[in-house]
Amino acid sequence: MAKTFNPQQFLARLDPNLAATYYQEQKELQLTFSVDPTWTKKEAGEANSDFFEKLTDEQREIAESDFRIVNELKSYAGADMIYQKAQQLNLELPNYFDEYSLQDKALWFYLHHPDEFISTTDEYELHDGSGWAEVYIDNKPGNSIEDKGPALARAVSTFYWEHYNKGKYCIPRLYKYNDKVSYILYPQDHARTDVTYSGPDSLDEIRRTIPVMKVYFTYDPKYSVLSVRAKGGKPVKKKLQKIFAETVLQQPDSSIAGKMYDLNQLKDKDFAFTYDPTEIETVKVKAIGLKAYDDSFRATLRFNRETLSGTDDMMQTLNDLNNPQYNAYISQAIIYIKFKKRPKGSRGTVTATLTFPQSHNLAETKLHYRVKELLREWGLTRPHDDAYFIEYTSQAVSS
Repeated sequence: MAKTFNPQQFLARLDPNLAATYYQEQKELQLTFSVDPTWTKKEAGEANSDFFEKLTDEQREIAESDFRIVNELKSYAGADMIYQKAQQLNLELPNYFDEYSLQDKALWFYLHHPDEFISTTDEYELHDGSGWAEVYIDNKPGNSIEDKGPALARAVSTFYWEHYNKGKYCIPRLYKYNDKVSYILYPQDHARTDVTYSGPDSLDEIRRTIPVMKVYFTYDPKYSVLSVRAKGGKPVKKKLQKIFAETVLQQPDSSIAGKMYDLNQLKDKDFAFTYDPTEIETVKVKAIGLKAYDDSFRATLRFNRETLSGTDDMMQTLNDLNNPQYNAYISQAIIYIKFKKRPKGSRGTVTATLTFPQSHNLAETKLHYRVKELLREWGLTRPHDDAYFIEYTSQAVSS
């Protein structure tokens, strides 16, 4: 997911010594940026900006494009992935690396390990962003999915070429993370014409480029969940899900099942949120939406007793209301999870809003992914089933 890039803000936060190293070691620039050790932070930022503005147009384009790439990975999650990549590849980091800002860590990594930086950026995109479509599908027993990249690329290329006249070339890249297997594919997009300056006073309106699209697949064998992200909306994602099922998992598209939330489980008096107390401090249902089976009423109930956790506050409230939950199904639930260990840049809490049958507000961050796992462990997520959908919304659940 592209992040907003402002060169002035980037330069104002850039360590001047690292800037000097960048300008000198960037092979297309090889410039000298003199640093005054007495500069204040503000003076260093102004010096960075002044030097950048005095570059030639060609030099500035090179630096700006590099800084834009670095900007994509300047986050706590990005820095964490840089550390992980460095450990995996036994890369040596400088002693002062921890003193760098997130932005400077990203720039140092890009400058000294450009290939590893690009692959880390791709992996970061697999765990950051929205627009993922999830379905359930089992892998064929004994089938390996880590050697299917070329076949997947051919199938995706054929799909885009036959339907959209693009994607003639398509390269796959395989990534593995936390037992998940991911593929990023790079189909060729339609050619386009960019309007650019060919000189100070003239425009070049016929500069043609052929950009590249990105298609993301992530398969979690533990839960048999396939996640797909691509431009084009639901029809394209559904077709890509079918391609992955048939090409990689060796399964017919009839075996694909959508996801649905089984929120009525919360009404079971024996239901409990089970979790490792060393990982999670508390879990609490903060609110639910109720809809009568006969559609005679809808209601939203919020639970604010701080001394009651889990489903206790909710059950007490429903009992106080003379058990209307048995005449209605839960159409929405807001669940609050507080983790004991807080990742950098995070509050360590997630408030998940789940709406029947399958809507949610969870992204692909580390904590949000963990919450998705917990929802599956608690039985609140299940493969979509038409018969169960009808039962869920049309008949009461006995106590």
